[in-house]
Amino acid sequence: MKYKCLKCGQQHEGRPSIAFDSPYHYAKLNEVDKKSIAKLSEDLCEIRHPEQTDRFIRTVLHQRIVDDCRTLDYGVWVS
Repeated sequence: MKYKCLKCGQQHEGRPSIAFDSPYHYAKLNEVDKKSIAKLSEDLCEIRHPEQTDRFIRTVLHQRIVDDCRTLDYGVWVS
């Protein structure tokens, strides 16, 4: 199975992963706050509020497919 990657535009072999580019808490920030109180990389996110700092890391959750040797992969953010 081949698919076209939405990020790089290239064709890849296998199944695409399902992932979010940022955690929900970052995505709901306005553009000013994203630049002033938040830092986002491909796998880490930090949001500094006056009362607390929220930290997130992206990891991959592998879900086994019944009667198949492959998995479905989800890129999930956890704090």
